[in-house]
Amino acid sequence: MMEHIKWKNLERESVRYALLKVWVKMWHNLFYYRKVTALNTHKIPANLPLIFAPNHENAAMDGLAVLCTTRGQPVFLARSDIFKKKLPALLLTFLKIMPIYRIRDGISSLQKNDRVFQKTVEILKRKRPLVILPEGNHAEFKRLRTLKKGISRIAFQAEEASGYALGIHIVPVGIDYRDIYKFKTDVLVNYGDPIDVSDYFDLYRENPQKGMLALREHLASAIRKLMVHIPTEKHYHCYMGILDLYFHRMKIRMGLSGNTHANKFQSDRKLVEILNRLLEKDPETVAELSRKTEKFVGLRKKLKLRNWLFEKDRFSFPGIFLHGLLLVIGFPVFLTGLLTNYIPWHIPVKVAEQFEDKVFISTVKYVVSFLLFPLYYLLLFILLWIITGNLLITLGGIALCAFTGWLGFKYYILWKKWLGKYRYRRYMKKKNKTFTEAKNLRNELISKMDELVASLFPLPASS
Repeated sequence: MMEHIKWKNLERESVRYALLKVWVKMWHNLFYYRKVTALNTHKIPANLPLIFAPNHENAAMDGLAVLCTTRGQPVFLARSDIFKKKLPALLLTFLKIMPIYRIRDGISSLQKNDRVFQKTVEILKRKRPLVILPEGNHAEFKRLRTLKKGISRIAFQAEEASGYALGIHIVPVGIDYRDIYKFKTDVLVNYGDPIDVSDYFDLYRENPQKGMLALREHLASAIRKLMVHIPTEKHYHCYMGILDLYFHRMKIRMGLSGNTHANKFQSDRKLVEILNRLLEKDPETVAELSRKTEKFVGLRKKLKLRNWLFEKDRFSFPGIFLHGLLLVIGFPVFLTGLLTNYIPWHIPVKVAEQFEDKVFISTVKYVVSFLLFPLYYLLLFILLWIITGNLLITLGGIALCAFTGWLGFKYYILWKKWLGKYRYRRYMKKKNKTFTEAKNLRNELISKMDELVASLFPLPASS
């Protein structure tokens, strides 16, 4: 039952929502992610009714990625089952999220979409943007799946109800994550050229099904050009392994400088293009690459080594020693940050572990930390105020806790890197058989990719 959902002012700007968005955006762009990169935001039209259509890889974080890289107060459409209880439904409605009903919710429930469509018409008439995830559900793979009919149906029905005078444009969006599970990773949001729905009016009037299909095919093609789209299921893990393994050499070949997410994104897209061409031309070579890549990744994980460690032939003892000495010196700071921030750092991780669908890990971590950190620091403020009775000391204590918590996280990253270097040097020094096999296999893969890339992606003659 959805009678408790009230959408009266959903299309209107809300001061409370605007204030909340400032906090949500700050938490998303500065705290949760290490770096948020928004590309081509200049392509987003102004003063037009818009529907944003991103790929759907990372549960609620995909919608947040659009919210936190655009202006205004967009309205989101989400699956209806999360609206079943009154309290969540009220909260979701305040967050400008509306339900969309699917066949799996029961054929009779589809009639409720009439009310949803009526409201989307009001929203678009007021030139408030909609965000619709056209794949319908999320999947953790870098692949665009078949788009559902809902987005084209909503666009055409809204135009039809308004005499084809709204001027709706659909903005394709590609979202790419360095790692969808990790805190302080990178996210890239890539906006494409808007699609004018009016280009399909004639076809829609002639045959609504053909019109909606043509629009969806155009949209799907546009989104794929804005993301890392790996079409093959059979060799998916091979592609992912190659994207990681060959990034350093590929960025040099492409003339890219630095290990930025934007550079990784460009490298990944070009490598996928090359591997796709190879798969069409010589599937046996890809099959061999797949076997060797998956074997290398398995050996690397067994050794507990990250791929970047293999980029260097060796790590010197003095370098590892100095790195370790820095960790020893900084340990008291790390311990202070750990003890004063353990609760808000640890609880989101433990809560996320309870979800069977691992794609929700990032969403749960974000939501729980978003709620828990302010509450924790408020309670800490009250406690310090009661103990000291001095505002300056209390504020100083809060600042110190926050700063040591940030340094503690940096320390943890340095510790992981030192441990990787230490393991790598130890394996090399002891001539570990698994390590030697992994290194030889990796060198073999690199040589093969050098050969393939040179033939399928030749450098310009001027180079």
